[in-house]
Amino acid sequence: MPRSTLGRRALRAQAAHVLRSLGGSEHEIAKQLEAAGVRGSPGKATDCALAVYLSAVVAADSRVRAVYVGPERVFIKGHHPGWWPWIGLPLSKPLRSFVADFDKRAFPRLVRPPSPADRSAEHTSC
Repeated sequence: MPRSTLGRRALRAQAAHVLRSLGGSEHEIAKQLEAAGVRGSPGKATDCALAVYLSAVVAADSRVRAVYVGPERVFIKGHHPGWWPWIGLPLSKPLRSFVADFDKRAFPRLVRPPSPADRSAEHTSC
């Protein structure tokens, strides 16, 4: 088996382990993220609380370019030669519930306050 395939599998296994270690309910996940000091922006695939956490843990790997969190899957964008550019992992039911509820701002302690630039953009219209 090529080394690049082994590296992809190892990275997928590492990311899956990190996701499982967050807990078995959306409230356990929120507590773990809060304890880690994570803050994110609801509705943003690269900046939601889960993406911020995964980026800090998994994207520290030099083969990882970015982490995206969708409603049902996590995508890790790699830039290792010989890899397909995306590694996808399904989210467990508790993680899917957490993502949906975070996007509805159900966990206010995990929501990053808007920056001054964000606040001024809110007052502009297109």
